[in-house]
Amino acid sequence: MSTARTKKQRQSKRDDTSNGRKLSRYHTRKLRCVLALGGKCGRCGYDHHLAALQFHHCNPEDKLYEIARLMPRLSDLNFENFLLPEILNKCELVCSNCHDIEHFGGGWAGVKW
Repeated sequence: MSTARTKKQRQSKRDDTSNGRKLSRYHTRKLRCVLALGGKCGRCGYDHHLAALQFHHCNPEDKLYEIARLMPRLSDLNFENFLLPEILNKCELVCSNCHDIEHFGGGWAGVKW
């Protein structure tokens, strides 16, 4: 007997408020983290889609974990007691565009196309 799941079975584990499906554990936790940090980009105010919001570690030397990889692996108790207060306090919520600009460095001022 095959253990491969059908597309319908994979989709049944997800949710989206627009189509009534359940949010995955990862997306539920990401939403809670995003809301804990204000729910919008701290630089430009973007708040249109959860997928475009990212966590920027303000001090890279304090970065112990990648939040995106840690969220689905923690138990509910550890998520509440460890991730939310310990790691999120070291992060800034930014949209993917602002995050890319931050890590590009130097800006585009004076660059000729």
